[in-house]
Amino acid sequence: MARSCARFLRDASLVSVGACLHAVLFDVQLFNRKIETVATSLAARFEQTHSGNISSTVCSEEQRDKQDKVVCDHFVGRDNLDEFLAYVRYHVPEASTFLDVGGNKGLFSARIFELWRPEFGISSKGYSRECVTPYFKRTGFPSHNFCGKSNMCREVAPDVLARIRSFAMSPSEVRRDGDLFVVHSFEPQPLLFDMHVEYQGHNGFREVWQWHRLAVSDFHGQVRFPNNTDEGGAIMMDGEEGTVVETVTLDTLAYGHRLFGNRVIDVLKIDAEGFDAQVVAGASRLLFEQRIRVMMWETPNRFPLTLMGEIVTSHEALCDVLDRKALMTCYIPAKHDRMIKLTGCSQVLSVKCSSNKLQVQRVSKANVMCVHRTNAEHFARVVEERALVYP
Repeated sequence: MARSCARFLRDASLVSVGACLHAVLFDVQLFNRKIETVATSLAARFEQTHSGNISSTVCSEEQRDKQDKVVCDHFVGRDNLDEFLAYVRYHVPEASTFLDVGGNKGLFSARIFELWRPEFGISSKGYSRECVTPYFKRTGFPSHNFCGKSNMCREVAPDVLARIRSFAMSPSEVRRDGDLFVVHSFEPQPLLFDMHVEYQGHNGFREVWQWHRLAVSDFHGQVRFPNNTDEGGAIMMDGEEGTVVETVTLDTLAYGHRLFGNRVIDVLKIDAEGFDAQVVAGASRLLFEQRIRVMMWETPNRFPLTLMGEIVTSHEALCDVLDRKALMTCYIPAKHDRMIKLTGCSQVLSVKCSSNKLQVQRVSKANVMCVHRTNAEHFARVVEERALVYP
């Protein structure tokens, strides 16, 4: 990859240069574990040559001090995808197209059915009990906790169900045609994928819940996945043994394979174990053409990368490009059903809580939710109203 990039760098556009540099970086990620050193070197080299094309946001010292206080006082931690999903259900009950990148044990996808389509009889706790646990025990799949630490293994709390009912639209306002409802789950880990396919072979919901054995990123190629782990830490690492899995982008699936037809993606959830930003970059066209309404991803991530034609070297720059080019505003959760806005002066993810070392660790690992300001206008307005105002 490095040699092929070198052949046309002289005449390539700045976007192509950025893409090439990132392709080189990804080769290094796969075959050399020294990712941080290489990423820093590439980012610095590109800044020296094309600094005007690197997206960045600058906050004043006063703005950062205000943000630091809000985050340190109100941030609630990482394990909140369940709350995010329920929050979307309250305000976007008509959602019908979902993408779960990094499907893992299938609990997030199962929760989608539990919240939006309970008539299918699928729940996260039930799926764990009927599919995940028996398969892990039968195959000797290494896992100390079949449910993990996620709230997804629990029943939906009664107060959550009550809130959903109170916010729900009338039946005439919600699309109920089963043919319109679909969840696409992507899981490259061979044993996990086989588990889901085997279970669904005995059930009747393959049409509405489709599993794809693919690694989703911002490049096309192959990666090797170990066969003997259910932990995401093995993802995207080179190994001596394992199964080779195809890597694709969401843009290719959408525009090349027409996997989603002309649909707008209501919810895109990403959990790619440190490569979430690459999945976002691989959806550049979908984002630019405003075909994603709500997107959830995790930090930390690896940079640099190319997103919608701009070189992105930080989470702050990522939120900046999503704001300007995809019309999305991004948040992390706060206490008491509130939100902390990342968009704008978004230095939140590098905040330092000097009086609370644990809080520093928590802030560095956060779930982020980005909402399209026009395609999900009602939800965007509700979330913005819940955002904390810096003092």
